Amino acid sequence: MKNLNRYMLLAIALVFAVGCNSQSSTPLGITPQSNNTQAVRYTVIVSPEDWIGVHAQPQSVQTEIQAQQKELFQIESNIAATDDLKEKCQIARTFIEQQDGKILGYFVKQALASDMLHLLLATKDNTEQIAYFTEIMHQNNNADADLIFPALQRLAGTWSPEKISNVEKQVKVSAKEWVAKTLTKARKNCTDCTASTKIKLNDAVQSKLDAIKQAIK
Repeated sequence: MKNLNRYMLLAIALVFAVGCNSQSSTPLGITPQSNNTQAVRYTVIVSPEDWIGVHAQPQSVQTEIQAQQKELFQIESNIAATDDLKEKCQIARTFIEQQDGKILGYFVKQALASDMLHLLLATKDNTEQIAYFTEIMHQNNNADADLIFPALQRLAGTWSPEKISNVEKQVKVSAKEWVAKTLTKARKNCTDCTASTKIKLNDAVQSKLDAIKQAIK
């Protein structure tokens, strides 16, 4: 099931990270034109090499995916419809807690946690909410060090130094793997590249890659 999850997530997210100009949207309704940075954030959730075989899934799985996408569109609309941050968090948390065992669950948990952390880190308080969504990222081995490390700084005094250190170590491992796999994937897709060719990534992907590399120095 985990491999299947990752296949389907890449069909949804990775296409935007390689510079596609399609108007199609991610499960959360994000198009490359409206918010390419957010679409790229979602690629940090998955592993680039899992793209192979994504279209070979049975129709029953495709139907389930479509149903879960509709649910996601509705949840995103509900979150956007309220200006109350506490209510936004509650909507996201409730939906996250319904994702166990679902094909898109692995993606949905991290995508919503990522979105909510970006909102919460711009506030002064909300430590409990930051802890919850950071834990979701941690449990799913998310690689977005550029986002998680600032969250960990906010959790000093809430989480133990040992837990913060353990999460940092895990994130660094995941981030290094993501950076390496992203560059390997890009090189494989470059038909005229040589060993010395500097790989040109989509600007938003390059920006996220650089930010993660800086965070894990």
